[in-house]
Amino acid sequence: MMVRPELFRSTIFLLALGANPWIWELVAPSANPHTALRGCGFSVSFALVIHWLASGSGTRIVTVHLLSWSVFICSLTSTLTGSDPHDRHLRLILLALCALGSVPWIFSVARYHRRGGRRTWVGRLGAGVFGLYALVLAGETFLMFIPQSSNGGGFTLGEWVWRDEHKLSFNRWGYRDRDHTTDTRKTIVVLGDSFVQGVGIPNDEDRFTGVLQESLPSDWVVHNVGVAGIDTRTALGHLDRYPVEPDILVLSFCGNDIDELAQAAGHRFVRHPYSGLPPWLIGLVEGSYLASYVYWEQPFGHGSDYLEVIRAAYNDPDVVSELESDLEDVRIWTESREIPLVVVIFPFLNALEFSRIYVGRLQNLFAKHGVPTLDVTSLVIDLPALDRTISVHDAHPSALVHERTGAALAKLLEERGLLR
Repeated sequence: MMVRPELFRSTIFLLALGANPWIWELVAPSANPHTALRGCGFSVSFALVIHWLASGSGTRIVTVHLLSWSVFICSLTSTLTGSDPHDRHLRLILLALCALGSVPWIFSVARYHRRGGRRTWVGRLGAGVFGLYALVLAGETFLMFIPQSSNGGGFTLGEWVWRDEHKLSFNRWGYRDRDHTTDTRKTIVVLGDSFVQGVGIPNDEDRFTGVLQESLPSDWVVHNVGVAGIDTRTALGHLDRYPVEPDILVLSFCGNDIDELAQAAGHRFVRHPYSGLPPWLIGLVEGSYLASYVYWEQPFGHGSDYLEVIRAAYNDPDVVSELESDLEDVRIWTESREIPLVVVIFPFLNALEFSRIYVGRLQNLFAKHGVPTLDVTSLVIDLPALDRTISVHDAHPSALVHERTGAALAKLLEERGLLR
C-alpha cells in the first residue's frame, strides 16, 4: 500500500502542532497570552520544517520521526499552564495524536524496507526508533490508569491517579471524616497530621481511628481531626476552632512534627525528592507516567540528609525546649477543661532504631503528669519494613499498622477506665 507524501507530511504537521504544549496554553483560560503566542509561533515554524523534511526518502523519514518523538517528550515535560497538569484527558489527546502520526511512519518505513533499505543503517535506525516510540506510547497510556501511592506528598502522577480513583471525602470543616456536629454521643477527638488523616489508606474504616471506632461501646464516637503536614502548634489551633469539645483527646505525634521548629532554628534539609537529579530529568519524571513509575520503583532514598538534620534538631536544646512547650500547651488545654489526654507516639516507620532519639523522651515528658502514652514501635517491631509502610518510598503507616494501633489504643483507653 502506497501512502502519499502529502498525507504523510500533513499528519506529521498536525502531530507537531497538537503535541506542542504551547497550543494547550493558548486555549487555557488563565494562560499567559504572550508566552503562549511566542510558543505557538515556534510550534508553527517547527512544524513547517517537519513538513519539508517528510518527503519520503529514508534519511528524512528517520529524521522527521526523531524530531516528532522529541516533540512528544518535550510535551510531557512541560506544564500545561492554566490547566490541571495531571489532566488525563489532555494527555490522551496528546497520545492519540502521536499514535496517529505513527501510522504513516509504519507505511513509510515498510516501503523503504521493501526497497532494500533494511540493509542500511537508516533502515535499522528507523525500525529501532519506531519500536522504542511504540513502547513509550504503550507504557505511557497504560500507566495513566495505574494508581500508585509513592511518597504521600503528591509528587507523582501515579499518586494523582490514586486520588482520582478513591475520591476521598472531607466534611465541611476540611477533615477527612463525617460531620459529627449533630451527634450526641460522647466524643474522642483524635488530633494529628497525615498519620491521623490516613494518607495512603483508601478506606476510612481502615485507619486507626476507624479501627478504634469499631472497638468502642456504642455510646462513643471518634472524630478524626487529622491534617497532612501540621505540627503540634498548628494542631492546637485546629483544636481551638473545632466545633465539638472532646470528652477524650488523643494526640498523635510523629518525629517529623519537629520539622518547622528545626527549620526556624536553622536546621535545613531538602524537602523535594528530586533534588539530586538534573533539571531535564526532573521534568521528565514529573511529566511522564512511565518515567515516574520507573523512577519511584527504584529502592533508593530521596533527601537522605533528612534524618541527620532531624537528629541534630532533637539534639538542639533550644528546638527541643520549643517542642516541649508546644506539647505542654496541649496538656494544659486539656487539663484546664478536665479532659483526659492520651498521646500516641509514632516512630519513623522506616527507621525504628533512629526514632529512639525522641520516643523515650516524650514518654518521660508525659509520664511526669500522668498522661498515658502508646508507643507504636512496640506494635510494629516484628514487621518487615515494607509491611510497616505504604510503599518503599512512602513512610506513612500501612493498613496493618493502622489496625494494630487502633486495637491497642482501644485497649489502653479501656484499661485506664476512660470509657466509663
